[in-house]
Amino acid sequence: MIIKGGQAMHDNARFAPWRWVGIIFLLVMALPAGGLADDHLEVMYQKVIQAAIKHDHHPWRDFILRHVLRIDPATLDLIHMAASQAEMRGFPMPGERWLRSIGHPQLVYRVKRTRIRSEQELHQAMTGGAGPLTRGQTALMTIYQTLSSEPITRLRPFAFRSKVQVVLTDLSVIEEDPFIDQTTYQGRPLRAIISFDFWPMAVGAIQFSSIYFLQAWRDANGNFQYGLPSPTIIRSNAIHEYAHTLDRMLPRVFSPIREIMQTGFVIDNILRFAKERSGCYGKDSAHFLNEVTTPLAASLEGWAIFHEMINSEEVAAEIRRQVERLAFERPGPVTYTFDGDYELVNWDDPRVTGPVALRVEGVQACILYRLARETRADWRGVCQAFSLVNRNLRILRDVLRSFIHLFPDQAADAIRIVDEETHGKLTLDELTDLFGDSPTLGPLLANRGRPGPAFCPVEETESSAPPSVDPRSSLQTGLEDILDLPTE
Repeated sequence: MIIKGGQAMHDNARFAPWRWVGIIFLLVMALPAGGLADDHLEVMYQKVIQAAIKHDHHPWRDFILRHVLRIDPATLDLIHMAASQAEMRGFPMPGERWLRSIGHPQLVYRVKRTRIRSEQELHQAMTGGAGPLTRGQTALMTIYQTLSSEPITRLRPFAFRSKVQVVLTDLSVIEEDPFIDQTTYQGRPLRAIISFDFWPMAVGAIQFSSIYFLQAWRDANGNFQYGLPSPTIIRSNAIHEYAHTLDRMLPRVFSPIREIMQTGFVIDNILRFAKERSGCYGKDSAHFLNEVTTPLAASLEGWAIFHEMINSEEVAAEIRRQVERLAFERPGPVTYTFDGDYELVNWDDPRVTGPVALRVEGVQACILYRLARETRADWRGVCQAFSLVNRNLRILRDVLRSFIHLFPDQAADAIRIVDEETHGKLTLDELTDLFGDSPTLGPLLANRGRPGPAFCPVEETESSAPPSVDPRSSLQTGLEDILDLPTE
C-alpha cells in the first residue's frame, strides 16, 4: 500500500540525519550481541514491501501512557522510531520487520531481510529468479560488487572494526511511482522523506538504498522519467561509506558505552543541537562538498571524500570544480532547497578566512588527495598518517602533524599544498598551529613551503591563533565554541 494524497512536490535536498545519532547509538548499546559471519563484511538485503501511515488505537495502552505514565503519543512514536532504527543499524536480523520513519514516526515501512553471501544470492533475492533488475536494484548490485573490489579490500589493513555490517535497502516497490514525486506529507516532499529515511550512512551498519541513486525529472510532456548516475559515481558512494568505517569518530557497533560517549563527532553533534538547534551539518542536517560546516564534520567527510578522489580522476575533477565557490548556510527557516538555504560566495569574500576554508570537507579532501599524489607518501602514507591519530577527536591538524612526523622530508610540499588549497588565506601563526613549531619547520613555514609564495600572505593580526604543539588543542579547537573551554 502506498500513501496517497498531498500537495505538489518541491525540490529534493541532501540530508545527513546525524541529529538522531545519539538516541540511535544508545539504543544500539542495549541490543544483545549475536553471531556474525566470519567474513569482514556481512551483507543484509532489505526489501521494502509496503509503506503506510500507522494508525494505532489501543484504548488501555493510551490511557496508561497519557494518564498514568504521562507519556504523550509523539514521544512514544519517537521511542519506537529510535528503537527500530537502532535495530536496523546495529543488529539487522533476517525476516520481516516494521521500520519507523526518522522524521515522521507515523510513517512506517514493512521490510523483509535476507542475508547475502554472493551476487547470485542477491540477484535471487531481488528478482525471485525471474526478470531483469530494476534501475535501483542495478545500483545496489554495483554497490555489492564494489564492496568486494580492490579499492575496498586494500583498505582493510587500516580497519579497526573486525566486522562491518551492510544493509542494502531495495525500494523498487515505490521509487519509480510518479506519485511520490507529486506528493507531500506533513509539508515535506514524499520522495525526500523516504530518501532521508534510507540515506547512505555508516552509523553502525553501512546503509545504502536504491532510491538514493535514482534520478527523477520531467520530460517535455511533463511525465516523470528515471535514470541512474554513472557506475563510477555509484562505486564512489560505496567507497565513501566504507571509508567512514575506518574512522574512530564513528564508533563500531557494540562499542563500550564509554567509547560511545567519548566519540567526538557524536558528542559534538548532540551538544550543538542542544545549544543551537542544529547539528554538525547545520540546521538543515545536510552537507555539501563546498559547504562551511564544523572542524569535526569537515574532517570526518574530508577523509571519506579523499578515498573517492584517489580511486577516480573523474570524481576528483568534479570535487575540485565544486570547491571553486563555497557555500554558507543562510539564516532563517529551512526551505530544503539549495538556493533557499545556502549562499554561494567566491574565495575573495571576506568571510572566507583560512580557518573557515578548512571547515569545508571538499577543501580537506583536496589537501589529502594532493598529499597522496604529489609526495612520495602515496595514498598509503596518507592512510598511515591518519591511522596514527585515528581517535575519537581528530581534526585536520592532527593528520598534518602526523604526516610530517612520518615524512619529514615532505614537509615543504605539505605546507605548500595547504597554503594553495586555502588560497593563501592562512596567516603564518595559523599555518604554524597546523604543522607545529620547530627550528626545522620555521623557515619552511615562513616561505610557505616554496622559495616564493604563490599567494600574497595574509597580514598578521592580534587575533591570529597562537602556535600550539599541545595535542589537547585538537579537542579545544574542535569544541571550544560549544563547550566554552578555557584557553590555557
